Amino acid sequence: MRRKKEQSRRPKRRPYAKGAIASTKEKYRLGMANGYKDGAKAGFDSYGNYFDGTSIIIPCCNEVENLKRCIDSIMEHTELPYEIIVVDNGSTDHTRSYLKGLDGQVRYILLGSDAGFIMSANRGLMMAKGTTLLLLSNRIIATEYWLENMLNCLNSDDSIGMVGPVSNGWQGNQLKELRFESLEDMQEEARINNVVDARNRKKTERLSKDCLLFSRELLEKTGFLDEALTHGAFCEEDYSLRVRLQGYSLLCTAEAYVHFAPADLSSTEGADGQNGLPEESTPSMLYFMDKWSNPNRISIQYGDNFSLPQEELALLASLGEAAYYPRQAVVKGIGKTIYWIEDQIRRPLEGRWEREAVRLSQLDLRRWTGGEAISAKEAADRLAAAQAEALHGMIMRSSEGILYYLEYGKKREVASQAAEEAWLLQMYPAASLTEQQLKDLPSALPIIAPYTLRQAL
Repeated sequence: MRRKKEQSRRPKRRPYAKGAIASTKEKYRLGMANGYKDGAKAGFDSYGNYFDGTSIIIPCCNEVENLKRCIDSIMEHTELPYEIIVVDNGSTDHTRSYLKGLDGQVRYILLGSDAGFIMSANRGLMMAKGTTLLLLSNRIIATEYWLENMLNCLNSDDSIGMVGPVSNGWQGNQLKELRFESLEDMQEEARINNVVDARNRKKTERLSKDCLLFSRELLEKTGFLDEALTHGAFCEEDYSLRVRLQGYSLLCTAEAYVHFAPADLSSTEGADGQNGLPEESTPSMLYFMDKWSNPNRISIQYGDNFSLPQEELALLASLGEAAYYPRQAVVKGIGKTIYWIEDQIRRPLEGRWEREAVRLSQLDLRRWTGGEAISAKEAADRLAAAQAEALHGMIMRSSEGILYYLEYGKKREVASQAAEEAWLLQMYPAASLTEQQLKDLPSALPIIAPYTLRQAL
């Protein structure tokens, strides 16, 4: 006879009553909800709390080996407080598994597709918690004292807005070639080069986005990178000009050398597209020229300009880039609320506003002090009254073809047609002044187009 199979000695699990199952599921659901609520509250409470260190933001798409080498070099050669934030643009190699295997040493976000450099850099800036911020290409190899020397340069004078190092394969003041046969030799040459010496700092009009250091205060005054520059081309020119228009200077320091590695070891193409602009950058070039019309003239006339009247300097100090926006405007952020801007106060509009509202980032909106609500009718009446009583809220084109916006008895040059359209100035009435009367009006800061931001955390 066959022996009966020995029955398992494990006790049988008692079945749950239907009510018990429902109770367990409900407790789980409530636990998850409460955990999310507590986490969201902790995040909200910590918003705006920054650590005294540098957030190093690395956008990437594939090139996992370069990313590994970049992060390893940062960890090996950086002793000051920092955090690393990697924004992955839909990599299809082993980048994501590499990031997940770092056991929390690096903060990262995995995007579903390639959003491009500017959008991923902005996402990293939104995530950053440092008092200083550093945009970094995943092809950069850090060296001894690289960050210390750049920070020393940035903090040496309040008038310095952004700092960049020197490197191989870049352009202008930032180009420096070291002779070496291996990366180990490169590190030794960089160690010899990276000596603090203020004589090795040079003013420049543009800094590479591949290694760009600036303060959080500058970000809050200038805003994010312009996401209308879709492929990253002309990003440096645009942001550098926006920073200089606030009176800040840009410095390239040879006190810090970093090495730029090609996409693969057999490639000789360097940074910043020095072998020619890629074809897909054409839309960015056209947008940049449309936005600034004549960037060289704007740069010469207003860039690094410390000789402005005291009133204009005060506006720059309090409003940052918003000092280049109209003093009266109707704007909105990512929400449905529309705001009336006047006298540096941001007031929610109540009622229906018949015109379009200009879209700005939340960072921009915070530059104006919040005030009490105002009705849409009252806002429209205030604008109409100002237009009737003074040279305000009107436009006029000079014989040279320059468009001016008249505001509180002053004339403000409109930097481009893009600025005119962005602020809906074409809808304002034309002023009936003679050419001499227009010439006699005092000048104020020009009107520029706001940057485009398509995302939010």
